[in-house]
Amino acid sequence: MQKTALSINDMIQFSQLMLRFQEIKRVIFLPNRDTPENDVEHSYQLAMMAWYLNSSAELGLDTDRLLRYTLVHDLAEIYAGDIPSFDTQGRKHKVELEHQALKQIRAEMPATHELIDTIEEYELQDNDESNFVYALDKLMPMLTVYIEGGKSWQEYDLAFEPLHADKLDKVARSEPVRELYKQLTVLLMQNPHMFAGRQ
Repeated sequence: MQKTALSINDMIQFSQLMLRFQEIKRVIFLPNRDTPENDVEHSYQLAMMAWYLNSSAELGLDTDRLLRYTLVHDLAEIYAGDIPSFDTQGRKHKVELEHQALKQIRAEMPATHELIDTIEEYELQDNDESNFVYALDKLMPMLTVYIEGGKSWQEYDLAFEPLHADKLDKVARSEPVRELYKQLTVLLMQNPHMFAGRQ
């Protein structure tokens, strides 16, 4: 099999793609910062947390697969944008927008085929690693907002009950994440002031 020659122009093009990824802002505020996190920060934090939990709790998951899934799971948002879970109207077209975005990335940079194949593999949700990453991806924003002190929930006028209803089935896809989510909800119930309309 013939190898593809390394190219600085390809590196520049891929770097530009990653910089666009960094420009995608989420609705999650971080501690000691006025701006919300971006997709690169989120993906990196998710990757590190998946690796850490798998190692520290000896979950027996494939670390390489976890890292690949976490690092690329939101890549389509480069063109589709981030649509938060509470945006019910926006989420109606989320899947379609993201599929179009992946087609655009593949067309612009054919050499990203392995990355996009990994996203498509992840989206099948047919192995323990993909279910773990999916569930953890739903838990991590709540954990970050809890650590920050609730600013995101207050900023977007969000109450605990609808958030909990939205997350419950999603985190249940992975037993270890479901257990962590149960522990987090105990902490949230002890701090109702973090949510909109609560004192």
